[in-house]
Amino acid sequence: QKPFFDFQKSLSDEMLQKLEDKVINRIQEDPDLTYRFNQVMRGFRTLLERDRRGADSKQKLARLVAENEALRKRSAGQADKLQALRAEHQRTKETNDILAAELVMLKNKALERDKKLNVLEATSNLLVDSLEEMELAGSGASGGDGLLVALRQIRRQLARNLHQQLVDEQEWQRLDMERQLVLAKNKALVKELALANTNTGTHVATSNDLLSDALSKVRAARRISCHHAELFMSP
Repeated sequence: QKPFFDFQKSLSDEMLQKLEDKVINRIQEDPDLTYRFNQVMRGFRTLLERDRRGADSKQKLARLVAENEALRKRSAGQADKLQALRAEHQRTKETNDILAAELVMLKNKALERDKKLNVLEATSNLLVDSLEEMELAGSGASGGDGLLVALRQIRRQLARNLHQQLVDEQEWQRLDMERQLVLAKNKALVKELALANTNTGTHVATSNDLLSDALSKVRAARRISCHHAELFMSP
């Protein structure tokens, strides 16, 4: 074949075209050459198709690699977000426990103060009754004045204790408001954690909705407490 190709290089394009036509005619005249030529062309087409499929496979592989990298980055971002949500959930849980302990302590103090107030109120009522009986019986002025002074002192002490009770009540409501806000935030974080774990759909109630609901409840409770305070402080 080498001498033929060397000879082919020295031919002009016109002579080369005539030579190719003769070769094709010779192949077409001989059935055996035609069969072998068709076999060679079929194998050549098979190789071309295989190369084309290989190129398509490389493109698919490159696309899958890019998609896999994007999914990996997205998964890493979701993992970071989930870890941050878990840490925030733990912090709110600890804050909630602290507020709950403070509320229990304030309730216990309020119960003790109520007992003292009940004793003072009973003593005051007893002195009022005694003073009225002495006035009706026409007792001496000095004794009545002494009881009146003691009564006024006890009433002042009672007023101070009632005022302190109102202050403690407001403080308790403030802490309760903080606890309600923490609980609402905790519920929102639980929903976000569930959403991040499943990574499907969207939650209906947002954290702002839960906070607004908690604030409305706490403000209603504060309005009731302020109304009681106004009644106590009125003449």
